[in-house]
Amino acid sequence: MRVTHFRFILVGLLNLSMGVSAFASTSGVTYQGRILKPDGSPLAGQFTQFKMQIRTPDSGSCLMYEEVQSQDLRNSGGRFSLTINDGSGSRTDSTGLTLDRIFSNRGSFTLNPASCNAGSGLFAPGQNDGRNLIVLFKDETMGAWEPIPAQKINFVPYAFEAKSLAGFGADSLLRVVDAVGDPLTGVAPLSNTQYTALMALANGSSTAYTRNGQLNGSTLPSMSAGEVLGWNGSTWVSTTSTPGANSITTTMLQNGVVDSTKLDPAISITTSGTVASAVTTTRDFKVYAAAPSSFYVGFLADPALASSYTLTWPLTRGLNGQVLTSDGSGKMTWTTLSSAGITSLTGDVTASGPGAATATVASVGGSTAAQVHSAELAANAATSSLTANAIVRRDGSGGFSAGAATLASTIYKDSGSNTVTVSAPASVTSSYVLKWPLAAGSAGQVMS
Repeated sequence: MRVTHFRFILVGLLNLSMGVSAFASTSGVTYQGRILKPDGSPLAGQFTQFKMQIRTPDSGSCLMYEEVQSQDLRNSGGRFSLTINDGSGSRTDSTGLTLDRIFSNRGSFTLNPASCNAGSGLFAPGQNDGRNLIVLFKDETMGAWEPIPAQKINFVPYAFEAKSLAGFGADSLLRVVDAVGDPLTGVAPLSNTQYTALMALANGSSTAYTRNGQLNGSTLPSMSAGEVLGWNGSTWVSTTSTPGANSITTTMLQNGVVDSTKLDPAISITTSGTVASAVTTTRDFKVYAAAPSSFYVGFLADPALASSYTLTWPLTRGLNGQVLTSDGSGKMTWTTLSSAGITSLTGDVTASGPGAATATVASVGGSTAAQVHSAELAANAATSSLTANAIVRRDGSGGFSAGAATLASTIYKDSGSNTVTVSAPASVTSSYVLKWPLAAGSAGQVMS
């Protein structure tokens, strides 16, 4: 295998070969040099590619930035000048970090471990840490990248002053950062009014805020359990709450109102005293019997109530025997019931006269009272015996006696469900009578 040794001539400030473009629209790092072949002739490739990497200075050497640029060195005598992040190359890493963030020694970096020589990819730079610059190149005649000796990016002389502001380090300055610690952009400077308010807050003379342990400029006392804060006219004092023994007055409540914002909506109030109000709203009103009884009389609205109405009570408690009546508009009145009784009845039952009166039946279904009475007597005289002009009533065995019966047919039933029916022909020439013998007859005899 043939090994080619290039010679490199690097140009830069001091031992460094790069400078940060501080006043450019985008930050960049310039790297200049010359590449000579082993025979002393310059590298003169038309499509010479340069791969520029910025890596962490620790043993992990994790990749923070990578860019590839192409230059034509045919007429340059092997000289090249590269500016990282000037827009002429293609960025090939995936960190997404800007150069400003890469060269900032603030916070920490979480980098891809696969891009590191070792470690987990976590880089926490120290205040004086620089960065390593790795440059590789190849032209169209080379099959692999050739590395240029690594360069360490350190502070240039004036960068030491950039580490501080008028001698004050970054830790001594008031800074505005976002949630991840990066500088917050678009922040307006403090106005004179805001600066004055900030200084007043710092020196304790702010009127917009109160000091710790003070209220309205007066020192707060130490407090124990159950005590409340009070004002004696000149200082704050700790005291105990002393409300009225048996009542809560409107002066003890804000705005004199007790509502669901001050009390639990499901609160229960139990008292042996008096609860007075102009208007009371409830779904169930109970009046308890005297103690110790637990029984009560409850008042409820009908669940099917479709509209609201108001009942107005009478002016007095009424007299013995009076009842409450309504005028139809909700006004209730004590009313004495009339003692005259029913004055008249009409219809099936008739009666008239004051007080107690005898009622008589006028008619029932069109029958007079006399006809109804005759029917009642006939029903009561019904019998199972042979009685003329009487309603037939079966006896206890289900039978009855009759002088004669005119029937279309007669059915005789055995002890089971079988029957024998005796009936006349459909057409009889003349009526006749059959009389049964006096005796049952002997075996083999026939009826004639």
